[in-house]
Amino acid sequence: MKNNLDLEIMVYFSEAYHRLWEEGKISPEEHEQVQALLDNLEQYPPGMLKERLNTIFEQKNNRDS
Repeated sequence: MKNNLDLEIMVYFSEAYHRLWEEGKISPEEHEQVQALLDNLEQYPPGMLKERLNTIFEQKNNRDS
């Protein structure tokens, strides 16, 4: 079970990325990918969050070039 700090971090990230989506700074697809990552974060080893986020947003940079 997640501790309170884990839940606070997940809520913070979720709200921040939702705000980016509402402002049009990330696509609906990116928002969904980030949300799925956060929903399943306990399945990833420590430190994997940054790597997975980089992967999501590298896809955007490749599409935009």
